[in-house]
Amino acid sequence: MKITLKYLYSKLILFVFCFCLFTNGNAQHKRPRMEGENKIKPLFVSYMTQELNLNETEAQKFWPVHQQFDNEMRGVRDQEIPALEKEEALLNIKKKYKEKISKIIGEERTNTFYLKDIEFQHRLVDMIRKRRMNERPPGPPPPPPHGPMPE
Repeated sequence: MKITLKYLYSKLILFVFCFCLFTNGNAQHKRPRMEGENKIKPLFVSYMTQELNLNETEAQKFWPVHQQFDNEMRGVRDQEIPALEKEEALLNIKKKYKEKISKIIGEERTNTFYLKDIEFQHRLVDMIRKRRMNERPPGPPPPPPHGPMPE
């Protein structure tokens, strides 16, 4: 595949647009930001844009809807409600946004979005876990948080 200057330029514009969108949206977010969260958003945007093969027009429509989706999901996750109610509320939000997102990128890529969203979270957790393991001092592993397992 021949990469042209026009192609690179369009990807750069797309990245800058998405970065500005998230920077703007996060400024209005009431929840305090975790230290690494500002580093994760651009990675997520880049990953999803590539995995969903979003063109510039689709990205301009998709990311504002995704920001609304993300805000609603965070709102429910931050609530102190029983676990089953929380899971049900999260599922309802996913169903609600499935229609909205499908209108922008189609049903197949919407399903891919939900799968890749979970995959990204798993990869992120694995990366954090590996980083923490590398930061531990040499020696035996620390004991489990609740003491040794009964035999």
